[in-house]
Amino acid sequence: MNPLESRKKLLLAESELNRAQLVQEWHTLAGDVHALTESAKTIGFIASAAASLVAGLATLRQKQSAPIVKKLHGCKPFCGARNWPVRFGQNFVRSMMKLKADS
Repeated sequence: MNPLESRKKLLLAESELNRAQLVQEWHTLAGDVHALTESAKTIGFIASAAASLVAGLATLRQKQSAPIVKKLHGCKPFCGARNWPVRFGQNFVRSMMKLKADS
């Protein structure tokens, strides 16, 4: 075997190793991107839930909450003020189910 043939075999072997390493790095990168996406979804979900909580608390703090609650929710004034935790919980569960369905 002459030096050119041995050099060619070494280059081919090195090329195969580089390909295998690239595939491994690509899979690692894809996993990291997937984890980052999941984290972003979780952060978005938490932000949405927090916004719902803040909106519910703001409604309770308003002086004229009874007419606003009646207008927004279509029930008696006391109904909306007392049941905001239930609505918040329902929205929370719906968001979780949607998040799970999207992934």
